[in-house]
Amino acid sequence: MIGKQIPKPVNDWSEYTEAALWCNANKAMICDKGDFYEVVALPEQTLEEAKAARLAKLNTAFASASENAHCLSSAGFEINADEIANRNIEGLVLVLVEGESTLFRVYDNSFHEVSKEQLETMRKEIVVNSQRLYRIKWQLEAAIETAETVEELEAIAITFDTVTQDDGGSNEQTA
Repeated sequence: MIGKQIPKPVNDWSEYTEAALWCNANKAMICDKGDFYEVVALPEQTLEEAKAARLAKLNTAFASASENAHCLSSAGFEINADEIANRNIEGLVLVLVEGESTLFRVYDNSFHEVSKEQLETMRKEIVVNSQRLYRIKWQLEAAIETAETVEELEAIAITFDTVTQDDGGSNEQTA
């Protein structure tokens, strides 16, 4: 369909619509050429442009993964693992005394009685999870930077998976 011309004024909008749908599916666009519209291929992206776009996508995915982070705690339940959770747990650790416990709301919004010691462990688990997210980000950045073709870049899956501590399994957190 590349090169197809649609005369102006458009009398048959179904022909234009068909061309537009084809363009969306085939990396093409409809250009206004004055007396007619023409279906043309989109210009190819340079490797540097593709890398910049891929890095931007990675940064967006990382921000989302960080803001929505959660992990399985050794206490036996999923906990939020974002900045707010870390700050809240830190505050609880500061006010509780050894042997004291408090009611704690976890990732699925259920409540559990937890000790100061468990909260201290959860803080460490949040930091470990944060380090894991950064490690994934840095590995993906390196893969993007060393890619030699646009096809290699497109093959790099940008995901941040949640790895559970007990079974090594994973469920996708963000893409």
